[in-house]
Amino acid sequence: MALSWSRLGRKVNLGVLLNVSAAFLSVFVVQLALYAVHELSEANVLPRARAIHDATEILGPDGLIGHLMTYALAVVPTVWLFAAWWKERKRFAAVTTP
Repeated sequence: MALSWSRLGRKVNLGVLLNVSAAFLSVFVVQLALYAVHELSEANVLPRARAIHDATEILGPDGLIGHLMTYALAVVPTVWLFAAWWKERKRFAAVTTP
């Protein structure tokens, strides 16, 4: 693994890697915040916990938005990476064509 990293590590575009990581972490933080509100209301920590829990049921792990956020953890960074690859490909094609 170390040998592969030492040979191929120079080819990694750190800007793209950090942007993809930031996209993933942004979605993760939003999911974590939504899930925290749902769980805190379920534990009766928040005022009017029952009303908040009923309103945020869709945000939980079994709710629709909870499922969509889980899929977004994979889709958003993948699309970001594909867009960066496409942009680099277009730039390379513009440089090489006369």
